[in-house]
Amino acid sequence: MQIFFEQQDDSPGTPKKKKEVKKKFKLEPHEDQLFLDGNEVYVWIYDPVHFKTFAMGLILVIAVIAATLFPLWPAEMRVGVYYLSVAAGCFVASILLLAVGKQIR
Repeated sequence: MQIFFEQQDDSPGTPKKKKEVKKKFKLEPHEDQLFLDGNEVYVWIYDPVHFKTFAMGLILVIAVIAATLFPLWPAEMRVGVYYLSVAAGCFVASILLLAVGKQIR
């Protein structure tokens, strides 16, 4: 990848010329981001966030806010969440009991 830059000599006391000087810069990505004294060009390689990752992060933030506001939920929703958590606990316990039973047998 090559980029051309135009350089103009605007120092005082020199007549202005219409001549444009173009310099070639060869861009090579390096793992070691190190600046040395010279005429190097810095390139930022932008890796955008995928929509799926953004959506999952947004859902996670909304879920954390909703869980934080649990005391403000209506009573019916709190009871429903209680029953769901008991059902999930029983499911996890049954899986653990099956694993222990398999190891004993």
